Amino acid sequence: MILFTAYLIQNFYCVTLLRSPLFDVKAEQTIDTAPCTSFLRVNVNSTIAMCSEATYVIESSGFSILYQGPINRLATPLSNLTVTFNGNYVNDPNCLSGNGGALKIYNGTQMVKEVSLSAPGNHYAFLLHAFIMEDTPKIKLVFAFKTNKLGTCEAPYARYIDY
Repeated sequence: MILFTAYLIQNFYCVTLLRSPLFDVKAEQTIDTAPCTSFLRVNVNSTIAMCSEATYVIESSGFSILYQGPINRLATPLSNLTVTFNGNYVNDPNCLSGNGGALKIYNGTQMVKEVSLSAPGNHYAFLLHAFIMEDTPKIKLVFAFKTNKLGTCEAPYARYIDY
């Protein structure tokens, strides 16, 4: 946990960690710099900074590398996991009816877990989004559920489930 006032500043080439007395940005002291040429994402607790080159732990003495890049900006900061999903319709990969859908969890480019998805055969489930929660080992799957198969797969009401 950072017990001082710190600022993360990103330019085109790097991210810089500055320490400053409260409300006195002119008196800043550069603690550390790290490569950061693409996105900058900081976790909710301000303890981890993610760039395309690496994921860094932010400490009072500077950055330390948690994961070496390339980093997916949608990965969870602490675990570096991402999730993808698919339904079972050829013309609409987000649509699911019956068996054959899947959630796939990756660490970098390596799949570490696959979870089967299914919906009742006389219903449609339209998969909207899946993401791994940042501070818990849960996945949130957001979907629309249609109680009949009339028309298209998409339904007007979105629901979610924590897995």
